[in-house]
Amino acid sequence: MRWMAKALVHKAVGWLPWRDDLNYLLQRRVTHSLPVDEATFLERSENAFRHLNAFRQHAQVAPAEARFFEFGAGWDLEIPLILAAAGVGHQMVIDRRRLLRYELVTHNIGQLRAIEQELGERNGWTLRLPETSADPRAALEELGIDYRVMDVARTPFADGSFSFVHSTWTASHIPEEKLVSVFAECRRVLAPGGVISCAIELRDNFSAFDPSISLYHYLSYSKRQWAWFDSNLLAQNRLRADDFYRVFEAAGLELLEVEEVRPPEEYWRKELGKLELAEPFRGVPLERLAVTVIYVVLRKK
Repeated sequence: MRWMAKALVHKAVGWLPWRDDLNYLLQRRVTHSLPVDEATFLERSENAFRHLNAFRQHAQVAPAEARFFEFGAGWDLEIPLILAAAGVGHQMVIDRRRLLRYELVTHNIGQLRAIEQELGERNGWTLRLPETSADPRAALEELGIDYRVMDVARTPFADGSFSFVHSTWTASHIPEEKLVSVFAECRRVLAPGGVISCAIELRDNFSAFDPSISLYHYLSYSKRQWAWFDSNLLAQNRLRADDFYRVFEAAGLELLEVEEVRPPEEYWRKELGKLELAEPFRGVPLERLAVTVIYVVLRKK
């Protein structure tokens, strides 16, 4: 069981004070998942343009004047760089721990320069990456990207500070008991007329590493059992789409748009049918458990 070995390695590494440095080294030198290649960069860029389109459709301010806020920025700031190239002038991007690696920023600026015309044409945007300093810190400042480390549930920003809030693949890694406070804080810092755009994955992340398990594999473990494999390096709260909708409601947000993604029905019926579902997944209609990704656009009630 390859997934179990990886989970236990993550569990062990997650207890170390220098866990993020070691995790980064493993991704650079062992799995070679960083830095991303051009094909992966193009694939991941789709979420940046999804956020841009949500902003363009619902926001009431021009990109150059807007203030964007992203939680869960990650190692290489790919999405903020694309947003800057599309004309977004001011971005605050945060992580709970310092993950940013400046060498990856330099790499992604090079990637973006090489394919900015193709990327813009593919997504219907005119992209123009400003001339930037060779120093990645100076380049981020020039692009209007401010990276900080803080708890998204307790930020120092004034009410209504941001025109647009977004996150990509982050919400499923936040502990369930903290999610309402996270989205309530996003609501607080959102300016009148602003919106929140989130891409949220609802699939077992270990399935990408181990093809012997399905996207729904982790639904067969009770909360106590899953605690043996879950880690603060790759936490997975295992919430389903309807759980997130209840979180948004409790945080004072309403859905403007929602898109739910499922694999082909033949796949999800087969794979979910194999599992002995644990609580609290028993009794939930299979078509609701089957959702693997949700894209939502939210606003204040």
